[in-house]
Amino acid sequence: MYEDTPNKKHIDVFEEDIRNRYQFEKLKDWPIERLEGEQWLLENEFERFRVTFPPNDSLIQGEERAFILDNPNETKEALTDGELLRLNHIKKDLLGEIYRAIGHRKLKRREHRHELVNSATDLVEQISLMILSIRSTIQRLLPW
Repeated sequence: MYEDTPNKKHIDVFEEDIRNRYQFEKLKDWPIERLEGEQWLLENEFERFRVTFPPNDSLIQGEERAFILDNPNETKEALTDGELLRLNHIKKDLLGEIYRAIGHRKLKRREHRHELVNSATDLVEQISLMILSIRSTIQRLLPW
């Protein structure tokens, strides 16, 4: 889907990991408070990932970076505009999953509240009918 960019493999690994963690099916049962906090954690996660790449004017990029850091996997280069755009799209998609889960939890809370209100209403109706039934029975038993 995305063209071959200098940091594609690093972004692909990050995207796969973070998308697995922020799936609606996993998030939908979390408490609303945790979901609301997760928005900021997601923002921080993307910022931490972004700063692992060298700045645009850095001389230590790519193969030179791997050689200097003595790590063959550390071939990161400055993020291109396309890569930054891709990261922004990923973040917006995942924020959408979080917002969707928040909406789901609010809807469930509302449905649960309706169930409680309906249960309370049914209880009051049953008590009223029982009182009226007792009153009717008492009236039939009294001679006057």
